[in-house]
Amino acid sequence: MFATTTRRFWAVAFFLVVLGLTTTPHVAHADARRHEVAVTVDAAPEVVWPFLIDEDLIAKWNDDPELSLAFPDGRAPHVGKRIVMTLDVPTHPTWTVRITRLDGPRHLEAHFVDGIFRGIYEYRLTPVGDATRVVQSMSVRPQGWFYRMVWGVAGKRIYLNKMRTYLDNLKRVVEETGPATTAPKARDEIERLRPGAIEEFDGQTPTPPE
Repeated sequence: MFATTTRRFWAVAFFLVVLGLTTTPHVAHADARRHEVAVTVDAAPEVVWPFLIDEDLIAKWNDDPELSLAFPDGRAPHVGKRIVMTLDVPTHPTWTVRITRLDGPRHLEAHFVDGIFRGIYEYRLTPVGDATRVVQSMSVRPQGWFYRMVWGVAGKRIYLNKMRTYLDNLKRVVEETGPATTAPKARDEIERLRPGAIEEFDGQTPTPPE
């Protein structure tokens, strides 16, 4: 479904450019409004949290076949970790996300720091009885007139639809799987980032966990 939607998205973008509907870099303005989607997962925050920070578990619910990922600082969860994303479309747009705050199992914050986007996204986990309310929020500014135009035409709508679908996937996978078994390195990192062990990015280049 996403492959077809993405192709339509880029087809619209190139069609508009060919027609010359956007002729100046000042026509469109970056949309930095905050967008949120939420879901209630029938599991405790401690059960949900590893599915947000362990790459092997993330792939079970957030997998886009048209998106390639690279991890310059390693795959293990840590503040300062960068994730480089490249979309498999004709222009191969790339953007980099850096994890800037880990407050497990309550709050994950990351910033778009390079490439076609700037901004922030977050996951916040709140206990609701024996369940967890998971809120994903995003505030993003496309860089450059072309990407601002594409974002305004269709990109924002497609991304928000993906956010909703992925959270529904998260709910399904966590409830079907239950407490997950994670790789030893990731498990050590998750244990270190238990409640009260808040880490925030200090602006320094991180040393990947061994």
